[in-house]
Amino acid sequence: MNQAKWCVTVVWITWMVIGLVVESDAKMTLTPSLSVSKRYDDNLFFTETNKDGDSATFIIPSVTLTYESKYITLSGRYQGRVEYYTSHPDLNRYSQDASFDLKLPFLLHIARGLDIRITEAIIYSPELPAFSFEEQPQETNEGVQVRRTDTIRNRAGATISYIWTPKFSTALSYSNLIVGYSTDPNLQEPIVHDSSLQIGYKSSASTQWNLSYGLSVTDYQTDRNTIADVIIHRVTIGVGHQLSSTFSVKGNLGMAREILTFPSEGESTSVIFDVNFSKDYNSGRFTLGYSNSVGTGSGLTSSVTLSQRAFFRATETLDRNVSVFAQMGFGRNTSIPDKKEFFIFSYEVNTGVNLMIFSWLNSALSYSYFFQEAKGSIGSTGERNIIMLTLTATVPEWRIMR
Repeated sequence: MNQAKWCVTVVWITWMVIGLVVESDAKMTLTPSLSVSKRYDDNLFFTETNKDGDSATFIIPSVTLTYESKYITLSGRYQGRVEYYTSHPDLNRYSQDASFDLKLPFLLHIARGLDIRITEAIIYSPELPAFSFEEQPQETNEGVQVRRTDTIRNRAGATISYIWTPKFSTALSYSNLIVGYSTDPNLQEPIVHDSSLQIGYKSSASTQWNLSYGLSVTDYQTDRNTIADVIIHRVTIGVGHQLSSTFSVKGNLGMAREILTFPSEGESTSVIFDVNFSKDYNSGRFTLGYSNSVGTGSGLTSSVTLSQRAFFRATETLDRNVSVFAQMGFGRNTSIPDKKEFFIFSYEVNTGVNLMIFSWLNSALSYSYFFQEAKGSIGSTGERNIIMLTLTATVPEWRIMR
């Protein structure tokens, strides 16, 4: 896959849409920034023995473009990353990612309550992180660290939602995920189609119920002429409740039916659920969550995997210019129905401090520790420590039109 063409395509689509709907009363802004980071990794290739550490310098330019009008709302972002390694110049890379988010508010004038959202995100990186520390991660197998290999991941999606009454709503969504590994032929390259139908009911001002059905179809890019290697049906019921103005809880419970057609045929059923707590307070926020889900094998296997994940994230503002954060993640991924093929347990601790030097200049110092234990015929066992110092300069947004 040509990762440069993917990113250029996203930028081109962004400008094309804007050019079609430019209005006299629209507002367009451009916000560029530049970051310089110094990072030390004591296990660059993530091996169990014979660790090889190295320091690297990252130069990260980025630009964010927003366009707002009564017809559309569009946000696009591009970020590059130049990587220079001290002892391993052969690993020098230019990584990049691009994304856009399109909404169509003019539809409200056609049908009140109708909303459409279209998204696209492309990432090219020599190594994707194991944990995202998000409440609703896009990947179903968080906690799996794949060895260093050039990776491109393209996710596109669309959601159509409609509010029928103040209490009753529906949402239909579809996403397409394509993952490619250019330097490791042993990894699986999936194409994943996800679709879901969600019905929402607001029983009170502080309580929202949701009933959903999801269908996931995964096809591994091989020479076989098959439509689907893994099919997963999901049915869940969930509730979100605002206990107070600053404290909320939400969760889902359901069943998943997994149908495997390659490399061998088989079927299984799993209980899936998730729960998240979040609390806001005057100087910060904390989030705690746990999930039990099924998905693909993050490129390590073509089997269905059962993924258990727990995470904690907290931020604290010490004063106007200083803030600190802490994150912890735990993951346990097991292949099903054959649990001996694939088993990975991992955890990560990440903490740091952010300092605003000037209104346009920020600095950040962070430390992370990651451990992974792999059993079976695939996966990597290892641990690593990473220390990073970053300076980020942000130019005030430019008003291109208004």
